[in-house]
Amino acid sequence: IFESFDLQHFLLKDQNHRQLLGDMTVVYWAEENSGAYQGLLNEMLFGAADDDDENSVMTDAALNAIIQSVKDLQPIKFADIDIDYDNDFYILGLSPNAARLSVRLFLRSKFGAVMKNVARHIDDLAIVHPSYKKAHIPLWKILRATVNLNNKDKAASPVMSGAVLRSILTGANYPASLFQNVLMRIRAERDDKDNKRYKITYERAAIIKAYLLRNKKRSENFMALDEKNNSPAYVLGRVFAVWEHIQDEANPGLNATIKDRYFDSMCATPAKIFPILQKLSNHHLRKLKDNIGLKTKFNKKLTDLLGRLNPEDMPGVLSPEEQGVFILGYYHEVRARYAKKEDKNNE
Repeated sequence: IFESFDLQHFLLKDQNHRQLLGDMTVVYWAEENSGAYQGLLNEMLFGAADDDDENSVMTDAALNAIIQSVKDLQPIKFADIDIDYDNDFYILGLSPNAARLSVRLFLRSKFGAVMKNVARHIDDLAIVHPSYKKAHIPLWKILRATVNLNNKDKAASPVMSGAVLRSILTGANYPASLFQNVLMRIRAERDDKDNKRYKITYERAAIIKAYLLRNKKRSENFMALDEKNNSPAYVLGRVFAVWEHIQDEANPGLNATIKDRYFDSMCATPAKIFPILQKLSNHHLRKLKDNIGLKTKFNKKLTDLLGRLNPEDMPGVLSPEEQGVFILGYYHEVRARYAKKEDKNNE
C-alpha cells in the first residue's frame, strides 16, 4: 500500500486533512465517511493552523461537550454524521528519504480508541490560563513551545514530534525530550515584554503539568493554585512569584528583574540563592513604607508561605521533576494574581 504512488498522491493532496510536523507529513482517514472523522480529529488535536486562522469554528464549550461525550462513549454527531466509535481509523506519518518516502508512523485503530486517548491528552494539558487564550492547545503549539522562536527554522525536532504524536494517539507516556526541551527553553530565555514573549508561557506550564501527571504519576492538583500543596518546590515557586510582585510594586519598569537574574538559580539550587533573594525582598518591602496596606498584604502572604518551609530541609538541588513543580508553583501564583485583575476589569 505504502509503495503505491497513486495512494500517496491522493492522501497528500488533501490540504485540509494533512499536517506537517517537522519533516513528517501526517495524513489520516477513516474506513467510512472519512471527511467527518478527519475533521473531528482536526478540531480535537491539530486545531487552527495559526492564531489568526478561522478554519477552526468550534468553540471551547462545543469542543468540551464532544470531549466529554468521547470519554463517556456517548453518541455524538459531527458534520451531520453520526460518529461510529468502531469505525476503523488510520494515521500515517511520511518523511522524505532521499528520492523516496519513508514511513515513520503508521497506526490502525478504532476511532473511539483514538479519540479517547486524545481526550485524555487534552485533560492532562488542562491548566488555568489567561482569559484571552483558548483553553485547548493544538499540537503545533505544544511543539512550538520547545523551540527558540528567534531561530530562522522554528520547526521542532522531527523525532520528538513523531514521538509526541504517537504518545497522544496511543495513550503512552510522553517522550522525555518534550519535558527536557521545555525546561531548556525556560532556562535559556528571558521575558521580552516589548514583543510579548515570556519564558514561562501557558503552553509550557501545560506541558509540564501533563508530563508530571502522566509520566511521573504525580497526584497533586496542578490545574490551578493549590493552597493545600506544601511541597517545598511548589511553595518556593510561589514565594518567588510573590518576591517578583513585591519588586515590581517597589521598582516598576526595571530593565532587569529578579526573574531575569535569579529565576533559573532559584529553580535549580534554591538553598544557595534563597538568602540573597530574601534580603532583596526585605529591601523592596521597605520601599513600600508609604503604602501600608500593600506592605501588610505582602508580609501576610510571605509569612504564610515561608511558615510552610523548614529552613533545615531547604533543598540544595532540585531534580528536573521538582524543577517542574517549582515552575508550576510560580505559574499558579502569578495566574491567580492576574485572574483577580481580569475579574476587576470584567466588572
